[in-house]
Amino acid sequence: MKTFDQGLLMFLNQIRLLIALILSASNFLLFLFPGLMIAEFVVQFIENRSLLLEHGGWVVFIAMMMMLLYLLRDMLFGTTVKGFTQTAHKIEAGGELDWIYQLFDPVRRRFGLQVSLYLEQGEEINAFAVRTLFHKAVVISEGLLRHLQDNIEEAGQASALQAIIAHELSHLKHWDFLPGLIIYANEQAAGKLEAILHIGVELVTRMVLMIPFFGAFIGIGLAVLYRISRLATGFFASMVVRPLFTLSENAIGRSIEYRCDRDAAKTIGSEATAKALSVLGGESYTSIFSTHPPALLRATRAYGVKHKGDSCIGGGFIPVVFGTFWLVFLGFLTFASWVYISDLTTFQSVSNTVLLQLIPVWQFSIKPIMVQAMPLLNFASSFWDFILIIHEQLGVWAKNGVLWALDYSRQLNIRVFHEWQHYLRIFLWSVLWILLIHVIWRIVDGAILQIKILMIRPKINRVQSTPIDWALFQAIEHKNPKAAYEAIKAGANLCATLSDGRDLVTFAQESKCRKMVRFYKRVGLKPKI
Repeated sequence: MKTFDQGLLMFLNQIRLLIALILSASNFLLFLFPGLMIAEFVVQFIENRSLLLEHGGWVVFIAMMMMLLYLLRDMLFGTTVKGFTQTAHKIEAGGELDWIYQLFDPVRRRFGLQVSLYLEQGEEINAFAVRTLFHKAVVISEGLLRHLQDNIEEAGQASALQAIIAHELSHLKHWDFLPGLIIYANEQAAGKLEAILHIGVELVTRMVLMIPFFGAFIGIGLAVLYRISRLATGFFASMVVRPLFTLSENAIGRSIEYRCDRDAAKTIGSEATAKALSVLGGESYTSIFSTHPPALLRATRAYGVKHKGDSCIGGGFIPVVFGTFWLVFLGFLTFASWVYISDLTTFQSVSNTVLLQLIPVWQFSIKPIMVQAMPLLNFASSFWDFILIIHEQLGVWAKNGVLWALDYSRQLNIRVFHEWQHYLRIFLWSVLWILLIHVIWRIVDGAILQIKILMIRPKINRVQSTPIDWALFQAIEHKNPKAAYEAIKAGANLCATLSDGRDLVTFAQESKCRKMVRFYKRVGLKPKI
């Protein structure tokens, strides 16, 4: 199961990178569309030919090249890291904040990273990590330090801070920064190209305005069309593209946050990590490249992770390989766009020379690997054919379903809604369907609860108090059954007593946490009222 979870997380990280690339392409289209539309319209009107069909390859090449240059500049010189740390104070050994560095350095060594630590001024409760190829930084805020001092006893403050630092170092170890860096480079390049196109559109509009008689009308029309298209693309980007990306990023980011919490628990210990997460509200603890799930749920999941002692935290090699692959893939796309617009004869001669050099490599290195991989490729091809057949069959079923619905609607004579019996029939059928759905949902919900009880039953604790009992109390208080189940799995005492003498069974009843009340009844516990 552990190996499966690690493989799933690596797969999810690649999905994040793919989504970042898709968003980058969408950004280019949205940023450049207004200017390219005006340019295409003017060229079509003046010379009766298509600018994009003749020189569209140049647009793609320039856009990809600018994005790649921005990305390489950032990866090599660390402009993003410098931008996020320019107002922060660097914490060094022997300095004024040496006590923080002495807590940070052992954790950094466990992850095997050369990282700088910064302290950001302000009351915001924040901690984040940024990196490029040669520049890595973890930033913590003064507000975070004060928050830990105010909410955790003095003996546990140091380990809680180390757990938060370990969480951020896990982000650096697994290259979680790369999707955000690709999007940043894309927005920078697209913004520059849009500015160039904007200047070009302004010049064309002013030149058209100088034409006698109809120039004013055409110029004003171009200006209005350009501004409307910019507003439309901006609205589409802000209301459709970015929310979709944020939604997918949030869903994937939760699994990544859980992995970072596990790494922190392995490094510092599960109790310290759970305690640190418990005092950090879900809204106050932010990160640049990912969205955090609820802190209570994170704390309960981190509690059961075993401490690895002084051993190093691994798992960084494969993310580096995949990250490098995607960077090379971006370079390949740029090269492909150059090939599209270059002299094919020259390209053919160069490619022939390169192929002659690669023949020995193919014969002795790549060919044996390909021979071994052919069964897997054949299986993938057969599976793809199967998917296509299923897709085609689903299309036939959908078409038949639509035809059946149309035929059924004709039989019911839906168009004659003015007759009261049709309204009554629809109302009765609606009530019956709602009741049926409600009954089915109650049955399914009860079955799900019973399955959860069967899975948790071997770990149910009714006698011994544990350090995670507070998590079960908070989960019930906030009506969060998911976090409550995780706390019970981690060993929390179902019958723990509060400071005022009430047990958790009674507290669940008084807090109106219905799912937990049902859970307690299913396991044979009733409130003492």
